Amino acid sequence: MFIVRQNFSSVIRPPAKWATPGFTLIEIMIVIGIMGIVFSAGIPMMSRAFKSNELSKGVNDIIEGCKTARDRAILQGIPYEFVVKEAGDLSVEPARENDTDKAADPKSVNPTATPNARVAEWITPDFPRKLGEHVAIELIDVNFIDHMGEEEARVRFYPNGTSDEFTIVMASAKEGQRQVSLDVVTGLADEVVR
Repeated sequence: MFIVRQNFSSVIRPPAKWATPGFTLIEIMIVIGIMGIVFSAGIPMMSRAFKSNELSKGVNDIIEGCKTARDRAILQGIPYEFVVKEAGDLSVEPARENDTDKAADPKSVNPTATPNARVAEWITPDFPRKLGEHVAIELIDVNFIDHMGEEEARVRFYPNGTSDEFTIVMASAKEGQRQVSLDVVTGLADEVVR
């Protein structure tokens, strides 16, 4: 039999401070303080992101309305109009016949003769829309004619993809001024950066 001799003096023991894993209260308080500073700096940016941006929504609605009118005109083969009313109402409707008050009847397009008419109903978004109450129209021109004093402005889109000239400038006290214009050759609306 072997006799094992243990020498306890040669065993290395860690110092007492290594034996207790974890963080001290001071370290935890410093980390919480740094996180508080970072979060408090980000709160104003987050609150601005969550607020409704009425002017940007208005610009997007104008661009989308022009695109919808253009798409419907091309798909259905009849002129469509994007209408901006004095109260800020936006709509897309078939073009009026010979500048009279009668609007073209969208049902007059035979869906069986024009299969694209059925496609236009589900491919383009629904209108009407309305501009926000804090958004003011400062300028609205159609074919270089000022329509500010009129009840509505009608922008016509044709089946070949072209359109009337259209410029609108909108403003908001909080967000400044933004302009949307149409390219008459392509009928595409875009925001003009000044």
